[in-house]
Amino acid sequence: MRYNKKFENFIDGVDFTNQDSCVWIVYPAGAAGDLLATIVNFHYGRTSCHYFGINDLGRVIFRASDEKIINLKYVSNGTLMLTQDFINDVNTEIGKKNLNYSLLDQLIFSNHAYQDQQVSNILEFFPNAKIIRISPKNTLEQNVIHWLSNQKNLNQIDNFYNSEPITNFSPPTLYNPRLLEIFFSDILNHERFENVYSKIIEHLDLDYKLIRFEFIENWLNLQHDAIKPILKTI
Repeated sequence: MRYNKKFENFIDGVDFTNQDSCVWIVYPAGAAGDLLATIVNFHYGRTSCHYFGINDLGRVIFRASDEKIINLKYVSNGTLMLTQDFINDVNTEIGKKNLNYSLLDQLIFSNHAYQDQQVSNILEFFPNAKIIRISPKNTLEQNVIHWLSNQKNLNQIDNFYNSEPITNFSPPTLYNPRLLEIFFSDILNHERFENVYSKIIEHLDLDYKLIRFEFIENWLNLQHDAIKPILKTI
């Protein structure tokens, strides 16, 4: 397990700033972002994140370093607002856990700031951030993600093939060496997962893999029967 700070930096009273290193997992709702964030979180000793398992809707219950406050206050109508207010809120949320940045070896944000402009904002505001973005590979994956979002957030369960499809698919176009692009389906297939996991290890400068594909299989098995067969074939 790699610690990104030297031990001499572990002193009280040092707050998080936008100049510090951090990891962002960004994704459309329903794209298993918290599942991936949980895997990343296991690689660090202390992030102030918490994983609470998977609920009866197949939804991963994961609280990021900022307690998801960015989704509630700073992502609105496609706009991402990154200011000192966000930094202050992050430090407040960490403080509520009787921690501060100096006692952590990484901060992990998991949220829906996945659009190109939003990702560009993160890269600009956090010059030492690394981002992993989950995107649909094609129209089918986009519709699967949309179905999962409706099921988990609205408890809306339809026959997938009778659902109204989304057809305005457009692949991500942003490139940056601090951004790792992952397709949704690459998480769900054993061989592709291992390849993507290797890229994550390299991207985040981690030492080795810790999580087996069985963790993904458990998530797949807990999904609703109406979508489970499709998830296992895309």
